[in-house]
Formats: sequence, structure tokens, C-alpha cells
Amino acid sequence: MSATLQAVITRSRPSRTTLLAILPVVAAIAVLALVMAFRGSAGQQFVGSWRVHDPVSGGAMTVRISRSGDGFELRVPTPNVAPVPYLYEGGKLVPAPGYENCCVLSLVGGRLVMTPPDTPALKPTHKPTLAQAATSAASPTSQPTTSPSVDPNAEQDAQITQGIRTLQSAVQSWSADHQDIYPATDLVVSTGAFSAYVQRDQGSWPLNPVGGQPMQPGTAAGDYTYEQLDGGQGFKLTGYGVDGTPLVTVP
Repeated sequence: MSATLQAVITRSRPSRTTLLAILPVVAAIAVLALVMAFRGSAGQQFVGSWRVHDPVSGGAMTVRISRSGDGFELRVPTPNVAPVPYLYEGGKLVPAPGYENCCVLSLVGGRLVMTPPDTPALKPTHKPTLAQAATSAASPTSQPTTSPSVDPNAEQDAQITQGIRTLQSAVQSWSADHQDIYPATDLVVSTGAFSAYVQRDQGSWPLNPVGGQPMQPGTAAGDYTYEQLDGGQGFKLTGYGVDGTPLVTVP
């Protein structure tokens, strides 16, 4: 081998100093790639459709969680309800700033659990001093106020309202399983395919407290009317109170 060729080969080989300088850069790039991959997958276990218990209404419903930029979005199968943005923090999904009144989401035993936000602590009650108490005792007492009369129908009306909420939850569950289309008007009865959604979520069809029979379509006390709107894009569900007038309408 000529001296010239040997000199060219020697110059083309990386020196030990060059390798030592490159290794930290390669290691840093590998660590950065792992960090970015972790960030991209953090919270991925929440993505999908979930059957959850709503701690606010007390019923069951289906929600959908999807990726949205660096965070997540929660959607419910209810018309005109905007998605709620969430962030992944500490193994949970917490509402984004501005949505603090929404529930915190966590996974327990493979199930999605919704937890209401913490209730603000009550402010301590100011106790009057002895002088203030004496002054108050010396002042003329006001006339006793008449306590409001108790509505004898209140308990039954509350049961009717709860029954409507039960049917509303089943209607929304039906929509989640049928491409966001709400059931036809003639399907929302205590028999047939729709009733299975009520039994699955609540255990049984709601009873009319007035007559003691299952709630049924109609405008009599304790019954309901259901309408499918806009070709299945919406619905209207009305319950009738003990006095026979509309008591509650959802959504």
C-alpha cells in the first residue's frame, strides 16, 4: 500500500475524540424520543366509549373520550352540549381551566369513575359577643312568620321526576349504541328493545306513583310523552305531575 493511500484511509477514520463528542448527542436524542413517546401515550388508556354512573343525575350514561391536541375531550350523547376539555394529571383526567365544576375522571378496576369536584369549605359562623347577645335580647322581637304549607303531592311528584330521569338516561344510552340517533317515538315503551336499556341501567321500568303501575305514554298523572325530533337528532320527554299538568321536560 502506498504511503499516500494509507494517509487517506487514516484521515477517513473517526478519531476517538470525535466519537466521544458524538455519543452524548446521540444519547440526548434517544432520551428526548422516549420522553416524547411517553407524553404522546400518557392518558391513552382513557380514550374510548365508557358506560358510567353520573353522580349528579344519579343515572347511567355513555360518554366518549378522545384526544384533542395535548389534552382530551369528553362528549355526552346530548344535543347542544359542548365537549369538555380535560388534562392528564397524576393518573387522572382533570377538567381544564375554566371547567373546574366538572367531574374528575379516574379508572378503577377497568371502569371509568366520575367524581364531583370538591365542595368548598364552609365559612366559620361568626358568634356574637355577650354585649351583642344582650342587645339582641333587649330589642323587640319580630312577629313570628307563618311556615309555608307542605305540598301533599311533593313526594309523588319527586318520584315522577326521577322516573323521567331514568327514561332520559335510557334514551341517551340508546343513542350512543345507534350512531347518535335517538329512538323512534313508538319504541319508548315498557316492552320491547328499548325497555332492555332501562333494565340494564336501573334494574326495572319506573313506576307511576299515582296508580302503582309502570309509567306509560299519555298525559294522565304520572305518565309521560316522548317525541323524536329532527329525524332522530333530538328528542323531547315530558312527565306529568299529580295534578295532571307538565311537571318536568328534558333535555
